[in-house]
Amino acid sequence: MGALLGAVLGVAFSALGGVAPEPVVLLVLAAATGIAALLLQRIMIILSTSFAGSWSMVIGSAYFVTGRVNPADMEGLFRLDQRLLYLLMGSWVLLGAAGTVVQLKTTKARSRQGN
Repeated sequence: MGALLGAVLGVAFSALGGVAPEPVVLLVLAAATGIAALLLQRIMIILSTSFAGSWSMVIGSAYFVTGRVNPADMEGLFRLDQRLLYLLMGSWVLLGAAGTVVQLKTTKARSRQGN
């Protein structure tokens, strides 16, 4: 999940910048977030599920509401007008942050048991 988060972040920020994502950048982000996921398992699982779920919700909603966003065509994000793109990204961040807060408040961290 950590590596997926890095790849999704790379594609999203590339879309905001209006450039195609560089494979090397995506690999570096995926590796960095994958390593972070191993070190910080609980928070990375929460962040990954929050932001992956919010992305699915935003893209799916945009598909049905506007008809201009195709969830299967990530390259199509680069052809959207800037206002719609910023609306999608802003909605994604807000929903992802809300999901993170809800999960942090409703789940308990496992305590370490000494042997």
